[in-house]
Amino acid sequence: MHFSGEILIVLSVYPKYFENNNDSQKVFEDIKAFLSSLSQKFPNIHSVYLSHNGNLADTLIGDLELVYGEPVIHETLLGLMFDIGPQSFFQTNSQGAEILYSLVKDFAHTDSFQT
Repeated sequence: MHFSGEILIVLSVYPKYFENNNDSQKVFEDIKAFLSSLSQKFPNIHSVYLSHNGNLADTLIGDLELVYGEPVIHETLLGLMFDIGPQSFFQTNSQGAEILYSLVKDFAHTDSFQT
């Protein structure tokens, strides 16, 4: 996220693609090891998920497996902290979201958001 600098990665994999591989379990272990190793090179990576997606569509449907890090990352907009997970609906452009939220707040003629 822009303000916190935290990164969440989701790699969606079609498990049936590996069915004919004699050692598909090893393939998944190698994928998970690679994903976990990314955090050593890129310390802003706070969460890494593997999505076992049985659907051929490019969606986040599937069993999510936390491979590395924390279940959520955090972002602060207008003084409010948001927990963002792999299935969260959240604007990835934090600066744009903050401008939009400010406009909504101004339009509503209020000085603050209430939690």
